[in-house]
Amino acid sequence: TAADGNTATLGSLGVGTTLGVTGAATLSSTLGVTGLTTLAAVDVGGDVDIGSGNFVVTAADGNTATLGSLGVGTTLGVTGAATLSSTLGVTGLTTLAAVDVGGDVDIGSGNFV
Repeated sequence: TAADGNTATLGSLGVGTTLGVTGAATLSSTLGVTGLTTLAAVDVGGDVDIGSGNFVVTAADGNTATLGSLGVGTTLGVTGAATLSSTLGVTGLTTLAAVDVGGDVDIGSGNFV
């Protein structure tokens, strides 16, 4: 209205170029974006699900699940216990402070068993 500067529309609003918003914006429904989106920061209150379950961060506990492989460019630090459900492959020198083996030990393809 002319008195307060507010504009209301009952239909959709089409913007032919860039929509600039200088103050806060509140949406009462889903924001659909087509194309690349750039965000300076993100604060998410719920779970994060990328690719329909390919990468999920659960808000309640911070647990992270990925269906793909995890590549670490430097050192992977683990402060708690780690459980592997398959073989641990190590390339390069391995240093162990202590070893507790529950089964047979095969060194050098049977040279020392």
